[in-house]
Amino acid sequence: KLSYRFLFPLVERGLFDGKEVEETVQETLKPLISRDFDTLILGCTHYPLLRDVIQQVIGEEKILISSGDETAREVSALLYHQNLLYTEPRKPHHRFYTTGDAKTFKTIADHWLEINLEHVETISLP
Repeated sequence: KLSYRFLFPLVERGLFDGKEVEETVQETLKPLISRDFDTLILGCTHYPLLRDVIQQVIGEEKILISSGDETAREVSALLYHQNLLYTEPRKPHHRFYTTGDAKTFKTIADHWLEINLEHVETISLP
């Protein structure tokens, strides 16, 4: 387990590739590179947005697993088995809520989801 506190700010700033990202990922993963491993689990929702750069740094022969992807598959399976998964064709209407900056969230989500988000709202939680 390594702390990647320098990676998520890149994503928060909308940086997913380029020299600064490559250098930061390289420096952050330096302690890991010398170790013998075959799989790296991305344990934060921000990290899949840096997947290409992370893969380049650790090597193409290494397996990357996104905890977010696994969580989405598990939720889908649970909904399916409880007959709660909507499977009919329709155009969904999405509403997104964030406790952070709505504009930053929209920029990141548009890039990650490859869709144009129409409704993003900032909310406060107790």
